[in-house]
Amino acid sequence: MNQKNKHEVVNYTLGIAGFATLVALLKSVTQSKALTAMVLVGVLSVITFFYFLLNSNSV
Repeated sequence: MNQKNKHEVVNYTLGIAGFATLVALLKSVTQSKALTAMVLVGVLSVITFFYFLLNSNSV
């Protein structure tokens, strides 16, 4: 099996499993400092929001 076929099989498998977008994002994040910062701020914001929702005592 040549290199091109291996990449096609990997891409097809990731697409079926639903991870192709995540892999593409991680590949882009490794190449861009600005995108890395934006992803970190976004993840931190989501975690902070859910922490706030779980610890709010209002009914």
